[in-house]
Amino acid sequence: DETPAEKNASPEEDKTVDDDVVTAFEVKAGEEGVDYEKLIKKLILIVENSLDDESLSVESLASEVGMSRANLYRKLQSILDETPVNFIKKIRLKQACQLLKKKNMYISEIAYMTGFSNPKYFAKCFQKEFGISPTKYAKKYENVKEEKRRPQVELSDLLIKVD
Repeated sequence: DETPAEKNASPEEDKTVDDDVVTAFEVKAGEEGVDYEKLIKKLILIVENSLDDESLSVESLASEVGMSRANLYRKLQSILDETPVNFIKKIRLKQACQLLKKKNMYISEIAYMTGFSNPKYFAKCFQKEFGISPTKYAKKYENVKEEKRRPQVELSDLLIKVD
């Protein structure tokens, strides 16, 4: 009885979740014997595996983990103090950050790749979450990428020494 996200996941993706994404959420201490972190990692994995699917909904996420929509809402509220909609959005935005850092792509491409159907809405959400526009964020890391690509050559290295 595999869920659609588990069927699409490769064996390596099946158990690994980006630690940056996990640390974006502060898991509250739970009842003894309850492993909330395991549930959160499973939810993150489902969202990551459906990242470009803009139709991913709270209902589909809840059914993937075998809960009702209302139950998922209550669980995320109590564990993370987040609504399921914001939970999904934060994961998408966190992945967008990774893409903006590593890839040289248009903002609209990254918006679509991370499940946003409207690049303007993506930019608005990104700005609200991180306090910087996606364009400025990408430019901030563009200089770092450029420095890594081009080796630093000193002028003295290029001059031929003549005696």
